[in-house]
Amino acid sequence: MSWISESYENLRVSAQAFDRVRVEAGCADLIAGLRSGAPADAESAEDILELLRRKRYPRLLLRVADALSQNGHGTPAVRRRYAQALIDQEELMAADAVLAGLTDTEDEDEDLRVAGLLGRLHKQLFVLTGPAAGERRAAHLGQAVRAYEDAYRRDPTRTWHGINVVALLARAEREGILLARPQAEPSSALAARVLETTLADEGSAGPWRWAVAFEAELALGRYARAALRLRQYLDSPDTDGFELASTIDQLVEVWELNPDNEPGATFLPPLQAALLRKEGGRVTLDLPGIQAAQDAAALGTTLLQDAGFQSLDWMAEGVQRCRTVARVDNEYSEGIATGFLVQGSAFGDGLPEAVLLTNAHVVPGTLSAARTRVRFRGLGGQEDHTSGVSVLWSSPAEELDATVLLLDSLPAGVQPCVPAAEFPELDAAEPQRLFVIGHPEGAGRPMFSLENNTLLDLSEVRVQYTSATLPGSSGSPVFDEQWQLIAVHHSGGNQLPRLDQAGTHRANEGIRLDAIVRAVRRSRAQQ
Repeated sequence: MSWISESYENLRVSAQAFDRVRVEAGCADLIAGLRSGAPADAESAEDILELLRRKRYPRLLLRVADALSQNGHGTPAVRRRYAQALIDQEELMAADAVLAGLTDTEDEDEDLRVAGLLGRLHKQLFVLTGPAAGERRAAHLGQAVRAYEDAYRRDPTRTWHGINVVALLARAEREGILLARPQAEPSSALAARVLETTLADEGSAGPWRWAVAFEAELALGRYARAALRLRQYLDSPDTDGFELASTIDQLVEVWELNPDNEPGATFLPPLQAALLRKEGGRVTLDLPGIQAAQDAAALGTTLLQDAGFQSLDWMAEGVQRCRTVARVDNEYSEGIATGFLVQGSAFGDGLPEAVLLTNAHVVPGTLSAARTRVRFRGLGGQEDHTSGVSVLWSSPAEELDATVLLLDSLPAGVQPCVPAAEFPELDAAEPQRLFVIGHPEGAGRPMFSLENNTLLDLSEVRVQYTSATLPGSSGSPVFDEQWQLIAVHHSGGNQLPRLDQAGTHRANEGIRLDAIVRAVRRSRAQQ
C-alpha cells in the first residue's frame, strides 16, 4: 500500500469515528508529505478530497487541495473540489474566481461538474442575498438557473441538475421574479421529465436517486407519492448525514418549507429524525420545529402512516425531553448554561415533584443562587416560565461537578426526567449512542440542539462520549438511545484524560446520574 493510500485509510477510520483531532493530525501529516515531494496518485488524492467533503471538513479540504496542487496535482478535479470547499465556507468571491478558470477543460464530465457547481454558487448567493438587493438578487437566481439548466441539457441523466432548475424556477414563480428562458418548458413539465428519468434509471441505487424523486414529487404537489419516495431515500443504506443535511437545507432555503405549515410540517420532522439517528448528527429546533415534531407523531398523518415511517415517535419522545430543559440565565437574562428537571423523589423522600440539575461550575461556581434565573422554553405554546432558585445540594467541580436546585415555581404540565434504571454497556456488540440536549450559546430565539454521540468510555462516576456539543452545553442532560436519563454533561476537550487507560483523547464528559443520586441520598441521610 502506498503512503498516500495508507493516509486515506487512516483518515477514513478517523472520520468514521468522528475523531476530529486524529483527522486534523492525519491531514497535517499528509500535507507535510505532499509538500516534501512524496509521490501521490490522482485516484488516492480524489478519494481523500471526497472523504473530507462528505464528512464536512471544508477547511482541511482547502489545505489538502492546496498541498496537492503544490505536489503537481493541481488538476481541474482538485481545483473544483477546492472551489466547492470555498462555497461550503461561504467564501463565494474566491470560489467564483477559481471556477472562472475551470471552463472548457476538454473533459466533458468535468465541465458538467463545474457547470453544476456554478449553479450552486449562484444559488447560494441568491439565498444569502436579501430582497432589498433587488436586481442583483434576481441576477443571481437567473445565473443559477442558466448554469444548472446548461448542465442538464447537455446530459439529462444528471437529474440533480434538473431538479435544482425545478426548485429555482418554483422559487422565482413564488417571488414573481421574471427569468429570461425563451421557449423553455415550465417547471412542472421539467419536474415530470426529471422524475421519469430518475425512476427509469434502475441501475442507480444511490441515495440521490430517491432524493431527486422525492423533490420532483414535491414540486408536482403529489405529497403521498413524495412521502413514499422520502421513505426510500431514508431507507437507503448509503444515505448519510451529509445527504440528509443537504436535503434539509434545500427544502428550507430554496423551497422555503417550514414546520409551521404543510408540506414542511409533514416532511421536515422525519428528515430531522433520520439525521439525528446518524452518528454525529445534530438537529437544532426552534419552537415551531418542536411543535411540528410532536404533532407529526401525535397526529400520525395519513401520508406518513402510509409510507411506513417508524422514527417519528422516537423523535417526538426526544423532543418531549426538550420541555424539561431550561436555560440558566444571570440577572441580566443572559444565557450562561443549561439545566434540566429531574424527578425529586429520585434523590429521596420529602422533595418537590421536580428539582433542577446543573453543573457546580455554573451554580454556584459562575453564578450565585441569588443571581440565577432558570427559563423554560418550548412549553407547547405556553409562555416561557422563569423561576428563581435555591441550592439543595452541591458537589465541587473537581468532584461530581453537580448542583441540585430547588425552584421557586415549576412550569405547568412538564414531566421531569427519571434516571435510567440501567446504564449502557461499553462492550456492547453495536456502538452505544448517547444524546445530549442543550441550548446553543447565543441563540437569539428559543432553540434546542439535539446531538448524537457515541459512548467511548465510562467509570463508576464518569462517562465519556464523542465530542459534538455546542458551546453553552454545560449542565445539559445526556440520554441513552431510549431517551432514558443517564448523565449530566459537564466538560469536553481535545486532551481529556481517558478513564480506562493512560493517555488522552478528544471527548466530551458527563457525570453519571446514578453517582449523583447516591451522593445526594448519602448527604441527606447524614443531615
